[in-house]
Amino acid sequence: MRKVCVMDASPAEQAAVRAYVRVLPRPWPMLLASEDVQVPRGTVLAFRHVEGADPRAGQVWILWPAANTGDATVLVPARQPEVEVISVTGESSRLRAREGRVQIELRGDPKMAPGVLVVDRPGESAP
Repeated sequence: MRKVCVMDASPAEQAAVRAYVRVLPRPWPMLLASEDVQVPRGTVLAFRHVEGADPRAGQVWILWPAANTGDATVLVPARQPEVEVISVTGESSRLRAREGRVQIELRGDPKMAPGVLVVDRPGESAP
């Protein structure tokens, strides 16, 4: 990605764009991955960017609950023992994987629910 333009962006939207560009400077290919996650509660849309053909390559997930479907719980496959979860405000937290998956709680919205980035890359896990 060479350039991003968001017209009249709020400070929160600016933080979201900064986080997205930092994590995914070259976001292609970005593939629909809703069938690759487990959703025990709600309805979730999922996309995934895989960073190479090696099964251990890094991957970044983008997840959000479908509009007007309420909150959701999603289990995301993880290759690393710990992943970074980045909110639309740019805030970051770390989650430990259990049995190769991380559980993420997503907040729903009637119009457009906020999404999260899930960064699962080698060398980014805590020791």
